[in-house]
Amino acid sequence: MIFFRDYLNANKAERDKYLQIKLDYVNKQSTGINEYTDHKEEFVRRIFEKRFKGIL
Repeated sequence: MIFFRDYLNANKAERDKYLQIKLDYVNKQSTGINEYTDHKEEFVRRIFEKRFKGIL
């Protein structure tokens, strides 16, 4: 996960998107850690897929 942290630190636009996803979760449901993880999973997977494809 160090890669993910470093990526967000280096990319303000992506960091802002990630923050908004997290805030949306808190404001809409905030039911538990599993739901929180599910809520942000698509974003996280997209970043990791870029890395594995060599795009980053």
